[in-house]
Amino acid sequence: MRVAPLVLAALATALGAVPVAQALTLAGQVRTASGSPLFGAMVTIRHVGQKKETTVYTGAKGRYILRGLDSGLYDLRARREGYADRVLSGFSLTRDGREDFVLQPLGWEDWLHQLPANIWLRRVGFPSNELRGEFMIQCGMCHQQGSAATRQPRTDGDWDRVFDSMFQMGAMITKDLRETVPKVLNAAYTVHGPDDVPAIEPRVTRGAIGATVEEWEVGSPVSMLHDVAVGRDGRVYAVDWILDKVYALDPETGKRDVWEVPRSDAPPGGIMGVLARRSLRYTHAIPYVAPHSVQVAPDGKLWITLSLGRGLVKLDPATGTFTDYRQPRRGLYPHTLRFDALGRIWYTLAMSNHVARLDPASGRFDLVSLPTRPGTQWFVQSTVGFWLRLAQFLPFEGVTVANPEMLPIPYGLDVAPDGTVWFSQFNSRRIGRIDPNSLEVRTYDTPFFGPRRLRCDADGDVWIPAYGEGALYKFDPSTETFSAFPLPTGVGEMPYALNVHRAKKEVWICGSNSDSLIRFDIPTERFTVFPLPTRVTFCREVDFDEAGRVWTSNSNMPGWHVEGGQPKVIRLTPPRAVAAVEPGGAESGEVGDD
Repeated sequence: MRVAPLVLAALATALGAVPVAQALTLAGQVRTASGSPLFGAMVTIRHVGQKKETTVYTGAKGRYILRGLDSGLYDLRARREGYADRVLSGFSLTRDGREDFVLQPLGWEDWLHQLPANIWLRRVGFPSNELRGEFMIQCGMCHQQGSAATRQPRTDGDWDRVFDSMFQMGAMITKDLRETVPKVLNAAYTVHGPDDVPAIEPRVTRGAIGATVEEWEVGSPVSMLHDVAVGRDGRVYAVDWILDKVYALDPETGKRDVWEVPRSDAPPGGIMGVLARRSLRYTHAIPYVAPHSVQVAPDGKLWITLSLGRGLVKLDPATGTFTDYRQPRRGLYPHTLRFDALGRIWYTLAMSNHVARLDPASGRFDLVSLPTRPGTQWFVQSTVGFWLRLAQFLPFEGVTVANPEMLPIPYGLDVAPDGTVWFSQFNSRRIGRIDPNSLEVRTYDTPFFGPRRLRCDADGDVWIPAYGEGALYKFDPSTETFSAFPLPTGVGEMPYALNVHRAKKEVWICGSNSDSLIRFDIPTERFTVFPLPTRVTFCREVDFDEAGRVWTSNSNMPGWHVEGGQPKVIRLTPPRAVAAVEPGGAESGEVGDD
């Protein structure tokens, strides 16, 4: 027991002051059974009442320290690949404390289940890069294969049911992919003995030591926390795609507020009708308007796209009041939105192949039609309304398509410092730019599969996550050239989104297939991987607060695949110093208490 805090508290009471809750610390060491310190273990403490977890990584001497803890009832866990978790449940923390851990090694049959999805995807032997990219885009669009349930070998009948379900959710599956996937996945997910086991790779590198990861449980096991945004009031907002809700989290108090998004006249499943209702057996709920992307306006109001609805809503978080904005009917599936310097809203319309512009002051919408490729894509996109209506009556059994890129799918969007609007066409291997005045469109073919949620840096360069390749790309508008930066998590990575901290010159990337966040330092071109402590963390959006901390959410779909069955809002506090790894390579520098 430490004496000083008790003496100060007694003195404060004697002087008539109100005692202030003391921030507590818990420290210790993680060792092997032989007494060797374990580098790169994740030590997680969970406040039972607050439903909040805090995680730190151990340094070279196996030491950890958890700071800023409240008094209360906690669970504690130490975890490292190749070792059994050590869990202490239900202990009361009322003063600074110490807890050491001894981790026991696991046999290969057990630690196989600790490997993240990117390690398994590396094992899959696709006959061509084209088919690999098609698999990552069509079969991994909404989730990772990070749980045992998604990585089990299946019979032909089981695979047929999986493919039919995927098609109902929007996957465009070719005959080649349907015939190839069962063979290559069954082979990759079957381990014949210890000599066939993927190598254990330490997930924590020295550049990550000193970081803190905090996770707050938000929503329910049915929820999918699609996007998050940091509000001007200090709260963090998350939209629930499945349950049509908006959550507000106050990270200082842990208080959570929730609002129901108005469904207006939307039927179950919204514009997708029976297609969304068919997903009931997987998601266990039916969305009506499906709030998707959330951004904070200059006045602090929230603007939210309703992907299965007919436009957007504005939420005043001070009053809980929603205002509905109906876009032109030909616009389908509002997706990613951003503000420009004039306060106008730009957003992608994924199904109708538009970028929309809304002037909130006047309520005027403009729809910018985006190019299609000649042939199948042009025809299907021109008749998408017809196919959407027809789909309400089709059984979707044994269906394949000839062209997996039959829909372009406008996806990510950002506004560059000069006002130029940039977008990606996820299913068409294209990015493009829109002149904000003339609305003229120009497109650029990408040398990779699946450009997803792109962002612009302070110099106007465009940073793009290559979802189908496991890489980060930069597009230089002045030279119209692409530069590739392979991610250190390897070819099994599927980066969904990224954000650029323009002042710090950092790109933060979702390691959506590796349970991680990845930092790329632009001046040095170095990566740092920050493993996240909850398995099956598929994240979709990244935001920053004023202190430079990084926010995202665990938004695997279905949400109950997440370890513990509970989606979370996540905050990563990076180390004070920049210590990173070369792309795909060696460590450089070290931070932390060791």
